[in-house]
Amino acid sequence: MNLNACFSGRVDYLPNDLRWVELGGQSDIHQKHTIVFNLPSNYHPRHLVRFDVSYSGIRQLKEFKNLAKLTFMNLRGCEFLEKIPDLSGSPNIKYLNLRNCKNLVEVDDSVGFLDKLVELNLSGCPKLKRFATRLGLGSLQWLSLKGCTRLESFPEIEEGKMESLLSLHIEKSGIRQLPSSIAYLTGLGSFAANGCELQNLHLLTFGNKVKFDEVSTCSTKSQLFSTYLDTSDNDSITLTLPVLRKLYLNGCNLSESDFLVSLNCWSTLKRLDLSSNNFVSLPDCISKFVNLESLRLSDCKSLEKIPQVLPPKLRLLDLSDCRSLEKIPELPPMFEFLILTNCFRLSGDEVAKLENNLLNHQESLRRSEFQVVLPGNEVPKWFSFTSNHPTTLELPPEYEEFVGGSEFCFEIPLNLQVGETLLGLALSFVFEPPTFHFLYTCILINGIVKFEPYVWFDNDMKATHVRSKLVDLEEHEQQGDICQVIFLFHKATRIKSCGVHRLLRNQNELLHFSSEPAD
Repeated sequence: MNLNACFSGRVDYLPNDLRWVELGGQSDIHQKHTIVFNLPSNYHPRHLVRFDVSYSGIRQLKEFKNLAKLTFMNLRGCEFLEKIPDLSGSPNIKYLNLRNCKNLVEVDDSVGFLDKLVELNLSGCPKLKRFATRLGLGSLQWLSLKGCTRLESFPEIEEGKMESLLSLHIEKSGIRQLPSSIAYLTGLGSFAANGCELQNLHLLTFGNKVKFDEVSTCSTKSQLFSTYLDTSDNDSITLTLPVLRKLYLNGCNLSESDFLVSLNCWSTLKRLDLSSNNFVSLPDCISKFVNLESLRLSDCKSLEKIPQVLPPKLRLLDLSDCRSLEKIPELPPMFEFLILTNCFRLSGDEVAKLENNLLNHQESLRRSEFQVVLPGNEVPKWFSFTSNHPTTLELPPEYEEFVGGSEFCFEIPLNLQVGETLLGLALSFVFEPPTFHFLYTCILINGIVKFEPYVWFDNDMKATHVRSKLVDLEEHEQQGDICQVIFLFHKATRIKSCGVHRLLRNQNELLHFSSEPAD
């Protein structure tokens, strides 16, 4: 066996008793198309277990039809491959990678019934027109048709044969219709259809038969199934995605969000991405997703209204570029990150209400996780310590990436009045639109890194914004009379000002804001 060797040229002969063939390149840069196969008609590698010829010049697979021992087949980046033939004679294939086969047009129906297949990757096959018409892949866990732009429909699902599928990717494909049999994917945990203009999302639902109270009382999968039986159409049973955890539908040109009403994954869904759609509002039922942690609605430019009650465990809400939005809903106790980039219709009163409501929320302070990004050109007025003049510091080697950037240093007094408790600090900085679409900063408190975000902005930031963060202080960090806070910014980040504020609790009050800066 010769691993990591470089091969090139034409392959005219391989022994029939070979069990392992690995002649592929690791990428389209290494060894791309340098190997061309011209095997004789009497080549029948019946003992072959692994066949990896990724990024090679292979053109057809007629010799690979009846390989009972074959389990691994990697044809990634084989740009001359146009057709995958009948593979029913190779029933033990577990891994089939056809990613970036740019000229692949047809995949034989037999691929849809390889019962041992665990992973099937067809992403990046823009010419694929004909895929298996039916899928009965009993062991399949991961399927990707991402970027198959000429594939217009998704195969029918065999009942009881696809319950192992965990992850389905059809992003940026040409798929417009999902069959009603998609409901048989009862084990599906992640479904990504970004950029697909799906025209029949109602087929993912139960219609009007879903009842919120019934969902919350189902403790087992069998109970869940028996609760949701829709026999309204030809006495057929519909079970729809009961364990779905991640649903990505951004950029699907959706104008209505009513399909959310009848999804039956209320207790399992954790991530929901509906960005870049045309919603005007979201249904109140969004609060019924009791375990939802991330809700992304960025670039929903028509969105005017969000339900006032959000899921109780929501941690992230991305509303960037929701330019019609005027009001912010009440945020739940465990909330961590609110993104309001380019939300210019928010009034000053609405922003002030957000600041005060959240800073008076004890749970947010204890968790020391809450942060917000929103339009603005100044640190909140109630901050006691502010500066718009960077300082010059001698940075240690581990912070060399900030050399040439800007630094702000604050010395915050810790002397408290009788009955006062220091809960933590509020930190804030005002920044211009990033030059390179990223914001890289580091905040140290008494020499310890407390805040080190590297944030990539997909949207085009149009004006100055404010980013604020709450942090708590451990008991040992409150020793002494002074707390040092240092803001470090990358040279590509343009900063206007920074601020720090002590968050105090008085024995007689829930929370008050210290308003007198140190002398």
